[in-house]
Amino acid sequence: MNENFKVCLPSGWRQLSEEECGALGMLAQNERIKLIAIAAVDEANYVPNLVIADEEVLNGQADEHIFADSAQRLEQLLPGFLLIDDFEWPLTPANARLRTGVYILEEMSLTVAQLAWLTDDANEGNGSSRRVLWTATCTCPSAEFATVIDSFMEMVPTLEVAS
Repeated sequence: MNENFKVCLPSGWRQLSEEECGALGMLAQNERIKLIAIAAVDEANYVPNLVIADEEVLNGQADEHIFADSAQRLEQLLPGFLLIDDFEWPLTPANARLRTGVYILEEMSLTVAQLAWLTDDANEGNGSSRRVLWTATCTCPSAEFATVIDSFMEMVPTLEVAS
């Protein structure tokens, strides 16, 4: 986990170990991914999960453009993804959007809740700043969404990024 990033996982959730992440192949090698956590479940076909990632964005781009572009990429990443909601998040972290959507994976309906927010970070050593788009994406079987969304909403206010 990145020392500049923190989140408190609720009871029943845990961060994947290095060995478990290694078994994920290409996903684990993506430098943008800062944390992968899962809910503890018994014998599930699909385990509810949380993936937190960051991405540097160009300075000077309007926030609306950055958020619209990231929502479009979410739709492109998940074939058949249907974006249901995309609205301004009124709580911490500031300058954020909350999205929800659904898609089908191998005959299973999955629901996605994603919080996307922007930070301005200082680049180490050269004193310049950079903008970073953060995403916290929670995915679970749609039948479990009512329970899992409570855990996600418990995690969201604890997200902290040191600038």
